[in-house]
Amino acid sequence: MNYSQNPFSALRKLQEDLNSFWWEHSPFYDRSNLSGSNVFPPVNIFERSGETLELQAELPGMQKEHLKLSVRDNILHIEGDRKCYSSDSLQDKSFHRREREDGTFRRSLRLPYKVNPDKVQATMQDGVLTVVMEKAEEAKARQIEIQA
Repeated sequence: MNYSQNPFSALRKLQEDLNSFWWEHSPFYDRSNLSGSNVFPPVNIFERSGETLELQAELPGMQKEHLKLSVRDNILHIEGDRKCYSSDSLQDKSFHRREREDGTFRRSLRLPYKVNPDKVQATMQDGVLTVVMEKAEEAKARQIEIQA
């Protein structure tokens, strides 16, 4: 499309370029361990008040007893065993389409800074795992006094 015909085309193209640049260089969007649309669990990580990180992971149908969480340095590990069907319940089924997978999974997510492993809290509600992590002391900004 010719930009002179639609003045918003140039703005739309600029927005697309900025979005692309952001997702390719954002510290909150690490693609190094993604495998297309089959990434499980899907997560969002965001910062609150500059002091804590919060992760929300979609884990529909999972029980907290089937999950393991650990944090070391600035990497959060999520492991679990996902069972959509028991072996008995599959006996009389012939799938036409199967997109929900069974089995173990593991995700390791690099956090933007170190967190205090003693101050990590995790809750599970309605299929959403929420992990709140407090920024480690060495990662917090400090006021520096200027000497005369």
